[in-house]
Amino acid sequence: MYITKDEISKNYFSRFKIIEIDGQPWEVQNVDALSTEGIIRVLLKEYYNNTIEKEIEKEKEEEENKVVIDENQPYISGSKLVYPYDEIEYIINNAEDGVWVLDSTKAKIINQTSTAVLVAITTGRSGTFELIYKRDNKENITLEVVIDSL
Repeated sequence: MYITKDEISKNYFSRFKIIEIDGQPWEVQNVDALSTEGIIRVLLKEYYNNTIEKEIEKEKEEEENKVVIDENQPYISGSKLVYPYDEIEYIINNAEDGVWVLDSTKAKIINQTSTAVLVAITTGRSGTFELIYKRDNKENITLEVVIDSL
């Protein structure tokens, strides 16, 4: 496989790394970034599909993203793991009379009510941001959201 030589591709491809092309996994056997100016030559070997391993990884990821919540305390419900350019709705539970605020330029509020907010992820990069529900004379309620790469 030939790919444009830039910092991202130079750092991404390494020997024995598993990549997926059209749903088929491939193992990187060799990376040649020196022979041709501006091009990286990546030698790939067909790799096996392990659906059981993928399911286990998916379940682990879902379990890590679960949060134990005291149903009587105020909390924000919604996805803690989002992807670039997603639009996600968050709802405040057990609280009212507040205002929604974001602490980052990686996302913006599209629409909000006193109990719900629609947030749009405005970046193509991974990172984090905090969604905050501010109330007068009361403690703020926050949710840390992780933006995963595609």
